[in-house]
Amino acid sequence: TLRANWNYKGRARQGQITGASIEPGTFDWRSKRLYIDLSAEYFFYKRVAVFGSMRNVNDATEDIERYGPSTPAHAQFRQREDFGSLWTVGVKGTF
Repeated sequence: TLRANWNYKGRARQGQITGASIEPGTFDWRSKRLYIDLSAEYFFYKRVAVFGSMRNVNDATEDIERYGPSTPAHAQFRQREDFGSLWTVGVKGTF
């Protein structure tokens, strides 16, 4: 058995930033990202199988930017979230 799942999220505007000396129209933005998950299972016998699962195979990262109408391009990047990839492999059986 093989299975592939994906989840795409486009660039999204987050909440408006307000406060002293912050110009109107300043927002946080999240970058686009694509998560790909894969899983496989192979039965050797009726009751014994090996399996594997990989989450976020492409190691997608999310960049967060904060800017307003007059923020220069070099000052827009705020942070990067990197969750890594998770791999699980094992043997399972029914006795």
